This record gives sequence, C-alpha cells and structure tokens, in this order.
Amino acid sequence: MRPSALLGALAVAAVLAWGFAAITPASPGVYVAVLTAGTFGFGPVYGAPTDRLVDRPWRRLHRVGALARRLGTRWLAHELTVAGWNRRVRRPIRSRADVRAFRRDAVGALVSHTVSTAFHGAAAVALAVAGHPGWALVAVALGLLVHAWPALLQVELLVRVDELRAVATRRPR
Repeated sequence: MRPSALLGALAVAAVLAWGFAAITPASPGVYVAVLTAGTFGFGPVYGAPTDRLVDRPWRRLHRVGALARRLGTRWLAHELTVAGWNRRVRRPIRSRADVRAFRRDAVGALVSHTVSTAFHGAAAVALAVAGHPGWALVAVALGLLVHAWPALLQVELLVRVDELRAVATRRPR
C-alpha cells in the first residue's frame, strides 16, 4: 500500500474504533451495519496499490485462482454484470498501457477488499470480547460475502489477465 493509502486505512480504523465504542453498547447490530457500509464506502480511500504489487506476476497464484473458480467467483462476476456494476467500471483495452491501468484498478480493488475483510475480522473479535458473539458471526459473514469473495474474484481476474498476456507474448507475429 502507498503511504497515503496506509494513512487512509488508519483513519478509517480510528473512525470504526470510535464507532465501536460509541454504538456497540447500545446496539451492536447497528455497529455491524455501520461497519459494512463504512468499509464498502471508504474502501477506495485505502485501495491504492504500489507499483511493485501491480507488476507482480499473478499467474503464479494459479492455485488461488482455481480456489476462486471453485467458490463461484464467475457466478459473482455474472451477477455483477446483470446488476450493471461491470458497465460502470468497464474500460476498453487497446494497448499495453490500458492493460496496466486495468491491472492497477483490479489490484486496487483487491487491496481495498482485503483490508476491509481484515476490518471485519478485527470487529468480529472485538464484538465477541464485548459479549456479542452472534453479532461477531454476522460481522464475519458479511466480511466474507461483501469483501473476501470479491477479493478472490480480483485474484482470479488478475491470474486470467496474466495468462492471456503470457499467451499473447509467446505467439509469433
């Protein structure tokens, strides 16, 4: 993560910790809703990847890509297309620079969803310690559904893009 993204993640963590202290004693369910909406809404604040992470050879993670396919990420991608989300984030790829921009967006979404999943995990631990184990399970379930599953979708997408790029560079012209 870039330093600005790290600062953004720390700021969101501070806001979520304050929200935990202020909201959880009265209504832990409202805090879980605030947590989910907050991590979904503020994800772009801490989703700025470094160049080293963008340039990483993702096709080496073929096992993670296979796991992602087994967990139904293609179905999730189809549902996002039906809902119109992919139309909002689609960009044409006409050159290598476009592929790099596409990869930067995908890695940014991966970083954002991964950090958000970690926030849900930390909140679940805090909720369990505070005596709300049921709401802790709800926080974990929402974190897995809203953030971990889309993160696996981004990994599968990056693996597929790298595989296609490898095939394209091997072909004689």
